Amino acid sequence: MQIASARNLTLCDHLSAVHIFRLGVFCRRHLCSFPEKSTDLNITTRANGIATIVNVCCDVTLYNAPELRKALMDLLKVKKAQRVIVDMNNVRYIDSAGVACLVEAFKVARESKLGFALFGLNSEAKEVLELTRLIRVFEVYATEEQALSGAGLASSSSSGEAV
Repeated sequence: MQIASARNLTLCDHLSAVHIFRLGVFCRRHLCSFPEKSTDLNITTRANGIATIVNVCCDVTLYNAPELRKALMDLLKVKKAQRVIVDMNNVRYIDSAGVACLVEAFKVARESKLGFALFGLNSEAKEVLELTRLIRVFEVYATEEQALSGAGLASSSSSGEAV
């Protein structure tokens, strides 16, 4: 009986090690590395007549997603910007809290009949949206010019995908 439990313990330890190894491989392959606990989110906005561009400079994580959420909700609920376009060019990493923030902003925009789009996604952020199938929900563009020229599309349209 002791041999069996020692064998089971070893098997459980091995399985745990395998899961940790696989998680590490996944993270290195898909996320490059674990993000630092940075709260240095830099958000700037600029209006150009057609839309309000939100430039996001930093990884968007659990630690700083509330700042992005606040900025987006202010534009959509308080200022009632007709179209909000989020510049993701300087975002290396986005976690589930960051994705949830974008989904919430999209829902508020859709309910208020306002436009909402993203552009400049790197391969990791794009892969996260593809895996969650949100790439079909958001209007996603490669460049700012494409996002601005897509301003005539309905914000709930999935045909805005241009990446």
